[in-house]
Amino acid sequence: MRFRLFVAGFLSCLAIALLAVYGRASPEHSAPMLRTSNDTSISVVLASTESERVRGLGGRRELGEREGMLFVFPRSGYHGMWMKDMRFPLDIIWLRPTRNNAACAHNNAGKGVCLEVVDVREGVATDTFPSVLYPREPAQYVLEVNAGVARGAGIQIGGALLFAR
Repeated sequence: MRFRLFVAGFLSCLAIALLAVYGRASPEHSAPMLRTSNDTSISVVLASTESERVRGLGGRRELGEREGMLFVFPRSGYHGMWMKDMRFPLDIIWLRPTRNNAACAHNNAGKGVCLEVVDVREGVATDTFPSVLYPREPAQYVLEVNAGVARGAGIQIGGALLFAR
């Protein structure tokens, strides 16, 4: 009986170890992504809780070239963004869901959620805090990326991004 319990325990540990090593998707495939109209992919970290949204990217030393933070709010509104504790300039992009999946047809809209760009502020400097930036129209999501990414990725008001997990 002890031998059977030992073997069962050993096999369970082995299965868990193998799953941990081989069963995990690589970060580039499991991270949420945004895809732009010119086929630029931006890997995003989601900020969906109040504390995550307040902290944002503040205090980070850097952000990868094709990385960003996507702030997810419970509903659309005029969500203000600030540059508290920021160490590098950002592009800030306000987004809202759109039912016009034709806008994301270039990105296989059936494989994600199509988001419309409602406002873009490029090159927001770190010294703008304590000023708060607001969008021109209500938005439910806000994307923060390194300054210059919006222009390089073709992100502009009225454009669309495809969000996929």
